[in-house]
Amino acid sequence: MQKSNRKKNYRVSTLLRAEQWNKIHDKRNLPRCFNRSLHKLVFFITAVGILFSSPLCFAQNTTASTGYRDGFYLKTDDDKFLLKFGSRLNALYSYGVLDQEDDISSFDLKHGKVYFGGHAFSKSIQFYVQSSFAQNSRSNAFGLMSENNVFTLEDYYVRGNYGDISLQMGQFKVPFSKQYMIYTGNLQFVTRSIASNAFQFGRDRGVTLAGKKPWLSYMLGLYNGASQMTVPSITQLTNSINMSNDTIDTGMTYLARLSLFPRRPAGFSEGDTAFNEASRLELGISLALDQGRDYDTNNDTLTDDTGVNTFSLSSDFTFLHRGFSLQGEFYYRNHHFESLPNASSYGFYGQAGYFIVPRSLEIAGRYSWLEPNTDTFNDRASEISGVVSYLMSKNHKHKMQWQYSRIHQDVFDKTDHWFHWMLQLTI
Repeated sequence: MQKSNRKKNYRVSTLLRAEQWNKIHDKRNLPRCFNRSLHKLVFFITAVGILFSSPLCFAQNTTASTGYRDGFYLKTDDDKFLLKFGSRLNALYSYGVLDQEDDISSFDLKHGKVYFGGHAFSKSIQFYVQSSFAQNSRSNAFGLMSENNVFTLEDYYVRGNYGDISLQMGQFKVPFSKQYMIYTGNLQFVTRSIASNAFQFGRDRGVTLAGKKPWLSYMLGLYNGASQMTVPSITQLTNSINMSNDTIDTGMTYLARLSLFPRRPAGFSEGDTAFNEASRLELGISLALDQGRDYDTNNDTLTDDTGVNTFSLSSDFTFLHRGFSLQGEFYYRNHHFESLPNASSYGFYGQAGYFIVPRSLEIAGRYSWLEPNTDTFNDRASEISGVVSYLMSKNHKHKMQWQYSRIHQDVFDKTDHWFHWMLQLTI
């Protein structure tokens, strides 16, 4: 009898534990935002698993090796498959002395990146996936590109290479602004310039055809351009677009970019971290036509006009030599509205830096200026910034930066002062 009671109690206890487990893991008992983030995370892990297992599925007769070289990797000995993992953390402390708002003293996770990439079947077929885990919730988000994103899939694309020509398809940055094209981990400052943030197109889904010669490179792109567009502004950063194009009336974004290398290409990294003995000089120009877009003219997230056609132009230059760097960009945008008067916007930035200690200690300064609408009086903005950078590994991967920025906005007649300290660690 005692043995029978123990069995009965064991069954009841097991059922109760099972019921509690189901209740805890019932999606209905979880917040919606957590469910969405969980779904994205499961998708990301599944994608990693598929790509991770591809060498084993398609190269069963070859051996593989693992190791670490600028990231953990798994590759087959015949070099047909490579999978490489990496991560980057940007821990940021900001102190803002604000003109018409409460001052800010805040620790933030500016960037939390996890990424993997490599090639499959041959070195000419490449892939790359990047996600962001940064979550920032402060009211004044100057300089923070990712806000309230527990998990975001930023990039996911495949690129095929044939000689000097490549075709890339998927989700990635629209190659319009040179500074925006540069990986955030390779920037000279803690933040991009206010002009670059205002005029960049963000990320989008589409295709890019690119080619390169020793003295030039070119890009031709076609993208969805499906989300709402805003007038250039420092208060409303143009973040990821990443939207499907549900109707042909929405139009698309067409882009062409040309870069010339009179003295070798400068590449996609700011500052002369390599301490080039031979100078590098790069000149670039980008043209973009965005058709049939919904438009927000006052940054209130509401559509003020539909079917807007926008023409954008950017030109850039970069010079590097023996620890000295000089770069700048000019932006122009014309908005052809349907029911509102046409308007134009333009802006620019210039920045220079020098390594006091080669490849280790750098000082740099920047000036940026923005005119959001030439038909609107007293709406300009300007930025003056200075930064001291200490590169712990003689490159951008591990560094500390101290930055001061003065941001002035005519439209609010306000001047804000920002002090940033950032630590960057790349695995």
